[in-house]
Amino acid sequence: NNWRCLIENLVINMRLFFERYFSHMPDWFLKQKKTRTLYFGKKDKPPNATKKVYEISGGFRDEFVSDTVGPVNPLNIPLISDELHSQIFPGRNRQVTLHSDFENIKKAISHLNDHNINTESAKPVDRVSFNLPRLQGENIEEHFRNIAFDYIRYYKKNIDRISTKNLPVLPDNWKLVTGWTKYCKNGEAVMVSCPDEQAYLLDVEVLVQHSPAPVIAVAASCNSWYSWCSPSLEMKQVNHKELNLEDLIPVMSQNVCPRIIIGHNVSYDRARISDQYNLKCPNTRFLDTMSLHIAVSGMTTYQRALLMGAKKKDIDLKKNFGKIRAPPLNLWTDISCKNSLADIYQFYNPGKLLEKDQRNVFVRGCHKDVVDDFQNLMMYCARDVVATHNILTHIWPQFLTRFSHPVTLAGMLEMSVTYLPVNQNWEHYCLASKETFDDLNVELKKSLMNLADDACQLLHDDKYKKNLWLWDLDWSVKHLKPKTIDQDNIQKYNSKDSNIKEWTIFKGHSLTKRQKHMPGFPSWYIKLCPKRSELEGYGPSLISSSMKVTPKLLNLTWKDYPLQNIDKCGWSYVVPDIGNLDEHLVVDYPIQALIEHCNNFGLLRVRRNDPEHNVDEVFDFNDSWDVQQLDNLFEESLDVVNVFDEDYFIPGVIPGCRLYKLPHKNGPQHNVGNPLSKDFLCRIEDGTLKSSSDIASLALKISQMISYWRNHSPRILGQIVLWFDKTTEVTSRWQHDKSGAILPQTIISGTITRRAVEPTWMTATNAQSERVGSELKSMIQAPSGYCFVGADVDSQELWIAGVISDSHFAKLHGASAFGWMTLQGNKSDGTDLHSKTADLIGISRSQAKVMNYARIYGAGKIFAKQLLLQFNGFMTEEEASSKAHKIYCQTKGTKKYLLNEFGENMVTELGIPCNGPLTLGQVRSLKEEALKSSSKDLEDLVLKSVWEGGTESHMFNKLEEIATSKEPKTPFLDARITKALEPRFVDDNFMTSRVNWVVQSSAVDYLHLMLASMAYLCSKYRIDARFSISIHDEVRYLVSTNDKYRAALALQVTNVWVRAFFASKLGMDDLPESVAFFSAVEIDSVLRKEVNMDCVTPSNPYGLQKGYGINPGESLNIQQVLEKTNCGKL
Repeated sequence: NNWRCLIENLVINMRLFFERYFSHMPDWFLKQKKTRTLYFGKKDKPPNATKKVYEISGGFRDEFVSDTVGPVNPLNIPLISDELHSQIFPGRNRQVTLHSDFENIKKAISHLNDHNINTESAKPVDRVSFNLPRLQGENIEEHFRNIAFDYIRYYKKNIDRISTKNLPVLPDNWKLVTGWTKYCKNGEAVMVSCPDEQAYLLDVEVLVQHSPAPVIAVAASCNSWYSWCSPSLEMKQVNHKELNLEDLIPVMSQNVCPRIIIGHNVSYDRARISDQYNLKCPNTRFLDTMSLHIAVSGMTTYQRALLMGAKKKDIDLKKNFGKIRAPPLNLWTDISCKNSLADIYQFYNPGKLLEKDQRNVFVRGCHKDVVDDFQNLMMYCARDVVATHNILTHIWPQFLTRFSHPVTLAGMLEMSVTYLPVNQNWEHYCLASKETFDDLNVELKKSLMNLADDACQLLHDDKYKKNLWLWDLDWSVKHLKPKTIDQDNIQKYNSKDSNIKEWTIFKGHSLTKRQKHMPGFPSWYIKLCPKRSELEGYGPSLISSSMKVTPKLLNLTWKDYPLQNIDKCGWSYVVPDIGNLDEHLVVDYPIQALIEHCNNFGLLRVRRNDPEHNVDEVFDFNDSWDVQQLDNLFEESLDVVNVFDEDYFIPGVIPGCRLYKLPHKNGPQHNVGNPLSKDFLCRIEDGTLKSSSDIASLALKISQMISYWRNHSPRILGQIVLWFDKTTEVTSRWQHDKSGAILPQTIISGTITRRAVEPTWMTATNAQSERVGSELKSMIQAPSGYCFVGADVDSQELWIAGVISDSHFAKLHGASAFGWMTLQGNKSDGTDLHSKTADLIGISRSQAKVMNYARIYGAGKIFAKQLLLQFNGFMTEEEASSKAHKIYCQTKGTKKYLLNEFGENMVTELGIPCNGPLTLGQVRSLKEEALKSSSKDLEDLVLKSVWEGGTESHMFNKLEEIATSKEPKTPFLDARITKALEPRFVDDNFMTSRVNWVVQSSAVDYLHLMLASMAYLCSKYRIDARFSISIHDEVRYLVSTNDKYRAALALQVTNVWVRAFFASKLGMDDLPESVAFFSAVEIDSVLRKEVNMDCVTPSNPYGLQKGYGINPGESLNIQQVLEKTNCGKL
């Protein structure tokens, strides 16, 4: 065995030598055995284990894999099977690829060893092999380009045509006729069923206060103008509350060719188009000029705030840029603007304003107002269409230049047709949530009213002056002021009662000058009570959780310290300033009560004075001394137990006390307006924010329960739901008592990262047992015969960042510590990224997950410190700073500097040893030497900064390299960054946003690739499916139950294709098995995070199964999907 092992080791090393130095290998050599049988001296190795050997630094490194599980790379990362590899990466020699760069392998293993990553700990995985659909091209990259081009061909052709043509002349007179009217070039107006055009612009107007239904619409193509009028205009009113198909705009014609409708925030218009509510997805797609603008030259939230602040204060941002450095010319303010139609039109047409005065009619008016001013309002709508076309002509060529890959447009068009089916359970949900909220709100109000009544009693004997929360309320009392009584109005009568001499009767109406509202009560209490003329109920019924008096009545504490509201500083907590207390100090604040409170809660400790330095002083400077002097050295005093964040300190408010602002999520420069807001719910849960009163604790719990519905109900109840008539064709597949659909009004590219934005569904959380109405997503329910098929992209952003890191470092999957943990880290044994972070600084894994994502998105140490303080209200500032520093040193590493040519020459001339990047101290020392011989500044010596020594250093170096390049673009679809963040306009500013853009915009590339692939597979294999919605990193399709398993397989094929595309674009012609397929594809009748979630909440106490009769769905891994589809047959 030993001789055999030695010979096989020699063969392997010879093979590596030939692969390293020769471009091809002899066929007989490639067929040699690549593994050897392990000599079983260790009991923990499985009987089928084998060993691969790689020469590292003169020794040997063993890597254990299983004969039954297929190939691994030199870092023991399991790869996809040879069969799949040959289909995805045709023509690529896997053996040459695996060992093509021996130096990179050595470098990667050394790096992993430095971070205590044992590659032998990698667990084997089951390999998957089946026949994939044939690529539509020579390779995976060409495949996606071809299928995307086929998808967009007709749409792009029509957009190109309308964007380069002039619109016809506007009609002089608009027809007030129900339905569509076409205005021909000869001036004739003709009634039509809908615009028979393959591309046109559309603008829809709605009477906001009356109904979400459209009242008028104007469309324009290259050939004609069109107008649409609602039937309600002829009646001058709406006779029903519910929306139905007759209220909406039809656009479907007999021509089934693909058509494109263009508008500004076009999803608003789409929600008023009747054909879009069909269960079968039409060929119509929508192009949003606002999304195009945001992608091409949109601003970040911070930039928008700077711009608005400058305009508000009439500041020239170029001359008063504050701490932000920027080039003096071509500032980002010159190449960007806000997102409204008027702003973008003015941006591309300087000096021209888009008149919006008539908009007020649609905001405040009624149907009669529209009829009375019909011609002007139609012309207003038409001008918006003209403006949209003008913007399109400017922005479309820029979009094609900056987003040249056809997949980007294909993904955006596919996302424009989101669709959410509902049934009668939607109304039940809305009613149940509202009733539960009302009941709990009444209980909350009663609790608060009782607290207010109890607090009112403190008026007696001025007890309020000793209350830590209520002392500064307005306790002034309004007394009755009697009238001066005229003697003529008094009559006296003799009394028959022997004890009463006479009766005095006043003949006027009242003894007081004016009836007072609740005389004898303190002013703060009176403000909570309605006047007699108001029907709000008896007592302080006006109280609510949003009032400033409520936290005071609840006796809220932060870390057991009482809260106090300070003008212009918001809510803070009060700490006794023990060291500066003066017994003769006279203040309104009850300091003695504060000390007693702190003492009762163990917030004070006894401290003995340290006598070490004082003893010498006594002996050295006193000729005579006594025992009393020595006793004084050990005198006891009180001290505060906790250490506080001085960044939140508010000086000079209450003498003898130190006030600290409640920590705000955006930092100490911001004030907390309400400690009962949703941002502090987690602090209520962990006990940082609490109350010692039982009633107050109950009120806090109720406030926590109703917070979700209170914050989201306006948007939820405001959803446009189209309920179908049972007799219409669209409901032929619906068997519920009531059926309908919602079209989410999604901005396809709502941020500069091109992520979609929608206020209700894109922000919907999963059901939480203590939140009223949080079962929202599960109320989207498939019709009979259909189901939802979807999946969550596992660790999407982490993998994207990791594969970028691996490629940049060694062109090898798992080469960087960050990439290896992402691919092979295991939650169960604590080797995954989040578990490692949690263990490193002592926080929960869920908290570590938030911190990891924040760091990858570009957040710095200061943000990490604030995050830690939010996670743990009892953590001190020093501890948070220490933990933030520790995690950043371990992950991001140390910032160092690469010298430019002048710097390197300087080092050579001075004979200074230099091996790799220099620290800031070394660069400064070099600068001092350089200044002796030249006038070069620090920046003149440095080429760029780099990160070194951390698990994520290689990742950040590459992300920053992309973000600071001349034309930053994603490594995958070559999508360019917005002009407002390009280096030529912002120099080195906004780096956090730019680094964040690289990862998040790449994630959007991933989504667009998925959508293009699914559209291709569903079309080619006739899978009855339509895109439903994408939320965060999950996608859902509405699929016929007959095709559900084929749709699940299509999703798995899509994932392996997209992952392979990403790897190929980064120069790596292989793919790890662990990320090739979704861990699970979910088949369900409702939208929910997991198929077995019952979504029990206060408004759904019986859950989905008992309350709605909804059973759990199916969750299938790739092996199970293959079993359901006859070994992968689409």
